[in-house]
Amino acid sequence: MWEAIKDVLTNSFGLVALIIIAVFIIVLLVLSKKGFFTISTKAVRIGTDTNTRLLIERQLGYVKSKMIELLTEPAIKSHTKTEYKLRYIISEVKDVFERSVIFNNMSLSNAYIESKQIAAYAAIIPLLSRDTDDEYFFTQDFKDFVYRKTEDIVKGLVELKESK
Repeated sequence: MWEAIKDVLTNSFGLVALIIIAVFIIVLLVLSKKGFFTISTKAVRIGTDTNTRLLIERQLGYVKSKMIELLTEPAIKSHTKTEYKLRYIISEVKDVFERSVIFNNMSLSNAYIESKQIAAYAAIIPLLSRDTDDEYFFTQDFKDFVYRKTEDIVKGLVELKESK
């Protein structure tokens, strides 16, 4: 084995071949770091995955637009006494969806949608008080409204993910 290594290193063709291989590897690494392609193994990931970043950016924009849309929803606006509390509650619900987008494990399964519906509703209810807030927020109609909107948002996010 050592003789074979000695022959390669002392032979001019072998030394040139090693230099060419080293330069080729360096060029591949530089190109992958520039984002032209990604090298991905079990242990190492070299390069940038701009598609994932763009997808997450689009999904976060979608969540933000849907939350702004909720602020203008007549069913909620007519039962809200203070806009600042409504904005805070909407921001808490937005956090639920942003965590989903960041982990990017969304699906259209009933179990996943139901878990997001429960999480969104659970983010709202502790922030409300029966003494100061409208009774509408404690009715089944409001719960159905939250569940329906959550399902729509999850479906929109999954649609964005599948269309990338």
